[in-house]
Amino acid sequence: MREDKTHVRDATRLATDCMTEILIVDDNATNRLILERLVRGIEGDAIVRTFATPDEALLAVRGGDPDLIITDFSMPTMTGAEFVRRCRADPNFHGAIIVVTALRDRATLYESLEAGVADFLSSPVDHRELAIRVRNTLSAARAMKQLAIDRLALGRERALDTVRIEEEVGQRTRRYRDVLDAIIWPVLSVGPDQRVGFANRAFAAMTDKRLDELPGSAMTEILSPLRLERDALRAEAKARRERGPIVIATSMHGGSGAPLNLRLHACPIGDGDNGEIVLLFAPAEATADPAAMLAAALIP
Repeated sequence: MREDKTHVRDATRLATDCMTEILIVDDNATNRLILERLVRGIEGDAIVRTFATPDEALLAVRGGDPDLIITDFSMPTMTGAEFVRRCRADPNFHGAIIVVTALRDRATLYESLEAGVADFLSSPVDHRELAIRVRNTLSAARAMKQLAIDRLALGRERALDTVRIEEEVGQRTRRYRDVLDAIIWPVLSVGPDQRVGFANRAFAAMTDKRLDELPGSAMTEILSPLRLERDALRAEAKARRERGPIVIATSMHGGSGAPLNLRLHACPIGDGDNGEIVLLFAPAEATADPAAMLAAALIP
């Protein structure tokens, strides 16, 4: 359930973080002050935080998930592109980044775009252009954050569904195996590959095998010494084809005694061609109803 708890924690953190948070990164104090005033005029209810170095801003990014970062490109300790790359490397960061630059060369443009920049602003900043780009970028960033919330919620639902299905299948499997193991006659289940999925103690005794070595074994190899493999294959194929219980007459050969006449009951469980077939070997003269015993084990 660790994965499921992670989904719950992350979805809750994103969903409850309703306040818009904007970070401003610039080593020039005057530029930081101007940008902060302009941004507060655009998004009055936003939390606006300013940083003189990208290293300080990276700590804030790791501690939260800001909606928008406005950063200068040319800074002493690292370029804007490197700062953007480090932000994008944080899996918990879903916000947008605008780079402010006075540079006009294409190399700067391409490097920033490859790093994960959403938009650019030319320096000195035009107030109207800033307002338009901040609003547009925030709108896209909020949509991306909502998408992240939806994905986390979907992952949580899928994780819960998987756990619930596994629990239901496990309970049902344990129930029918407990019932089958209590049947006095030999019982085994085989998949589409004719390999044993489950065998009860009576089947292990009939085949002179250890119970723990039967799962995964080829049914034909186990039944061949008793000359039951052909009829078992025929019964398995017919039950799978008809998608219902069937009974055929067969006989078991073993040792020097006379063959033992049997009724071989085959009953499908699970999903059609891909499910298991349960085989029960009952003496022909048995007075108890093997079909009823199988039904008690296999019906939910």
